[in-house]
Amino acid sequence: MKIFTSCACSGLFALLLSTSAIAEPTRLALNPGFRPDPTEESGRSGGTIASECGNIAEEANYELTLDLAFDYLRISAVAGGDITLYLEYPDGRKECYDDEIDGQLPEVAGPFSAGTYQIWIGDRGNSTEYRLYFTEMPR
Repeated sequence: MKIFTSCACSGLFALLLSTSAIAEPTRLALNPGFRPDPTEESGRSGGTIASECGNIAEEANYELTLDLAFDYLRISAVAGGDITLYLEYPDGRKECYDDEIDGQLPEVAGPFSAGTYQIWIGDRGNSTEYRLYFTEMPR
């Protein structure tokens, strides 16, 4: 077995490592009546991209697929810092949600069409641990 010792090979190895380090979104699928309700996810906010919704990751944190439309779905995030919720809707529209809960934390609620949504958890300062909730229960 040959061990790679040249700079070109080690550079290629470093390139492979750096490209594989890009995080893939966590894939979620929900349909009306899902259990458990609420469903909870967690992670760390922010990223290297400066956006109108704060600092976000290059790739979405979550890819949410809804096979059926929801009459009501609430997506909210809780953290110790100033975080945002950046949604790309199935039609390509992008919306930033910030400070809907007590003037500090993000939330979006209402009817949701069937389709795939991209979700980023951004921040307006330091990256922080967060919990993301999906529920059909009104506030």
